[in-house]
Amino acid sequence: MFRGLRPLAALASLCLAGCASVPPVKSPGLDSARAAEVTGSWWGGAYRAGWVTLESVGAAYRTSKEQKAFLVPPGRNLARVSLSLCTGYFKTCRPLMQVEVSFDAHERHAYRIRATEIVHGSDRFRVWVEDSASGETVGEKQTADRARSMPPNTVA
Repeated sequence: MFRGLRPLAALASLCLAGCASVPPVKSPGLDSARAAEVTGSWWGGAYRAGWVTLESVGAAYRTSKEQKAFLVPPGRNLARVSLSLCTGYFKTCRPLMQVEVSFDAHERHAYRIRATEIVHGSDRFRVWVEDSASGETVGEKQTADRARSMPPNTVA
């Protein structure tokens, strides 16, 4: 009865094992014991949604699509993120814009960069950095329509 699920379960566990092995991007010369972790997140809802992808934080740059997290030093940091609009159950994403947001990081904290549209369908966004444990906003930026638009051939 469950024979068809075995290959699916094996494939899922293989993917999870493979995804977990991608190390976070690390700032040059960083003491990992003091590092803060920063990740992107989904934005939006049922009708219009997308992904916030970290391109760089401070002196560290993403080098592959598989890298989803950054380890950064405590203190003031500047994150450059790409906002993408996704369709088809998030299978196809097109870049909307790049945004820079500064924030203060604390030792051994985890942060998530989030976004929401200010006006639905306007491409005006509020982008903020949130402490994953407390939910506190530690940095924020609002964009204008099509602010810092990305070139059409850029892949987010």
